[in-house]
Amino acid sequence: MANEIKLFEAAPSLKNWPLPLAGGALLLVTGISLVLLEAVAPSTGGVLAVLGFGAVAYPAMRAANSTYVVTNTRILVRVRPWPRVDSEAPLLALREVRVRQTALQRQLGVGDLELETTAGAILFEGVEDPEHLRERVRALK
Repeated sequence: MANEIKLFEAAPSLKNWPLPLAGGALLLVTGISLVLLEAVAPSTGGVLAVLGFGAVAYPAMRAANSTYVVTNTRILVRVRPWPRVDSEAPLLALREVRVRQTALQRQLGVGDLELETTAGAILFEGVEDPEHLRERVRALK
C-alpha cells in the first residue's frame, strides 16, 4: 500500500518464557557437565544437553522471528518458527483491546495483548509493557 505508514512495531519478549529458559539452561549445563565428568554414558549427557539447547533456542528463535505491526490502515502479526502464524486485520475492524497477564508475567512486566476485531481476535503474545501498548492501540481507534 503506497500510503501505509508504520505507527509502531512490537515483538515477543524473552521474559515471556522464564521457565523454559531456566529449565533449558539447567538441562544444557547438566548434560555438558555429565559428559565432561564422564559420570554417565556420553549419550545420556548428550541427550540432556540437546534437550536443554532446544528448550533455550525455541523461545529465542520465536522472539527474534516474530513481529507485531500496527500501521495507519491495518494490524499485522507474523509469528515464526512454529507454529507459523500470519494474521492481518484492517485497523477499522478493531473493536476491543485487552491485556491478559499471569501473575508471573505481571511481575516480569510482560503480557499478552488481545485485539478483538470484527474478523476475530489477534494476539500480540508476550510483549513488554502491555498496558502502555494497549493505550497506544486504543488511541488509534
